[in-house]
Amino acid sequence: MDRIFKNVVRVLSAGCLVLVLCGAGMHPNAEELLTLKAQGDEEAAKEKETVLHDQIFRNVSKAILSGQIKKGMKGADIQKKYGAPLATGELPDGPKWLYKARGQKKWLEVPRVWLYFDKNEILTDWECAYTHCV
Repeated sequence: MDRIFKNVVRVLSAGCLVLVLCGAGMHPNAEELLTLKAQGDEEAAKEKETVLHDQIFRNVSKAILSGQIKKGMKGADIQKKYGAPLATGELPDGPKWLYKARGQKKWLEVPRVWLYFDKNEILTDWECAYTHCV
């Protein structure tokens, strides 16, 4: 008798679980709730990436100040040691990389560092804006 009671409880529990799970998909706002969750996940990922780029920017700025980043270094070595730039661009002489800090200000007033390379991706110069790294 005890075994039968336990089996009945298991079947009823499983049935209730199925009803709850199926019912969740039929919630009148299920699509909106899923959209909000996706947006929240996206914002969390953006924040994580922003924190990472902010740390990379600080490391690059400190390395320029301390002389660890020098003209003549290979771009690949800089990227390997300090991290990837936030953005890259191309000039007639070669690529340029942007390292930018998180800012509460306007885009043009946010601390940033541009690294300039020749066509062989050898560091030729840098430019610092709204930060002290020269």
